[in-house]
Amino acid sequence: MAAEGGGTGAGGPDPLARWSQVLGEVPEHPRFLRPDELEAGARELAKKASGTVELLELGRSRRGRPILALRMGKGPAVLAYGFPHPNEPVGGMTLDFLSSRLARDPRLLADLGFTWYLVECVDPDAACLNQGWFSGPFSPLNYTLHYFRQPATEQAEWGFPIDYRTLVLTQPVPEVLALKGLIDRARPRLVFSLHNSSLGGVYFWMTGFVPDLVAPLHAAVRAAGLPLHRGEPEHSATYWYAPGILHWPPATEVYDYFARHFPGDAGPLVGMGASCEEYSARVGGAFSLVVEVPLFAAPVVEDTSPSDFTRREAAQAEIDGMRALYRFMKEEYASIADLLAPGSREATERSFVRLEDTLRAREAYLGEAEFDRPATRAEAADRTELRRINRMLPLGLFLRVLEGRLRAAEGAGRERLATAKRRLVTRLEEEAEELDRRVEYRVVTVQQMVKLQVASILATAHYFGARMRAQGRPLSGAGPAGATPPQPRSG
Repeated sequence: MAAEGGGTGAGGPDPLARWSQVLGEVPEHPRFLRPDELEAGARELAKKASGTVELLELGRSRRGRPILALRMGKGPAVLAYGFPHPNEPVGGMTLDFLSSRLARDPRLLADLGFTWYLVECVDPDAACLNQGWFSGPFSPLNYTLHYFRQPATEQAEWGFPIDYRTLVLTQPVPEVLALKGLIDRARPRLVFSLHNSSLGGVYFWMTGFVPDLVAPLHAAVRAAGLPLHRGEPEHSATYWYAPGILHWPPATEVYDYFARHFPGDAGPLVGMGASCEEYSARVGGAFSLVVEVPLFAAPVVEDTSPSDFTRREAAQAEIDGMRALYRFMKEEYASIADLLAPGSREATERSFVRLEDTLRAREAYLGEAEFDRPATRAEAADRTELRRINRMLPLGLFLRVLEGRLRAAEGAGRERLATAKRRLVTRLEEEAEELDRRVEYRVVTVQQMVKLQVASILATAHYFGARMRAQGRPLSGAGPAGATPPQPRSG
């Protein structure tokens, strides 16, 4: 495992030159800010910059915490939000910096020409359950031991209403309603969803291909000193527009993918509602950019030389590894199932069925000809090594469920739970040790993460703002940049 920091090579003109001063001001951070610290900072900024910044309360979380937005600037609306998933804190840090920078720079705010709605933490309740790793030590093991993520239908990014065949969600959770209400009122033309991935390189999702953004986004990756992800797509239902830039599939496309490759009901396999991105496009024609920056960067994700695997062999190895994990989890679950609450038992057993059905669908997809070709080293390493951390995260989540029950248990039941916990921790330690042995990676600094996301936001907003002014017409989705080209799917 290499040291922190480091970078990749750069060349050619710098599309980010206009933002060099702003990016140079991104400070070092020893840790991620907690939701309560972000809230306090937002309130203080709105108080100090009352003529420029307005604080909005969008709603309350399920536990009564306020969900806040900072509003500033004039022009078409832009929405940017952090904690789209509660284990992904970088967006809060990015918007904490960006909100302060825009508030104290009226010229920059006016030049961009938008009304900004900045939601630093859209899911404060679940974000608080991840705080155990926000201050480090920053390692895959510590991250996994303190990992929490609720079902996708209860997450702010993925819980929007939908009614498509057997995929139906009609009662969103309060966090979704808060974000939905803002979208309904403001009708944003641009949406930025700010994510952390786990292990690999930087990549982006677009709701439609905008070729002119490829160079500045790649430059943002270089400026942050990070590798560009050249491995496999995160999900089988999508494809690459360009290196490191993925098509953002709406839930309907994810459903159709599973329906093609699974003989049963595809609805449970999707496991989510509509996304914020597709809802924003539906309501106001928004273009969305999703920015994924890893917690741990692995240089191998940029290696496009041939490997010794076909894409099919590498993908099958990943599936086999996940199956081995599920067998272990099922055995541990069986040993303590009678000690869990009925709701936890039902949710866990349902998740086992969904996970196995998902793997069956993915295996069916491997029969297609596109998997015949040799995998690059980036693609093979992504499947066979980097996604080991994806096997660790379900174990970490199961551990959190077990720990919650352990706190209230007594007598023999407590000892059984404690024994199961020790076995889970041991398995996680073994997985982490194997990851360290097999993968060269480095911890990405918070400064690098924030710099990458700020550069991506500013470059994209500048591009669309300039295009709107030049064309004299409102921004709407990716249509003005040209139709999305037909692309092969990639699993």
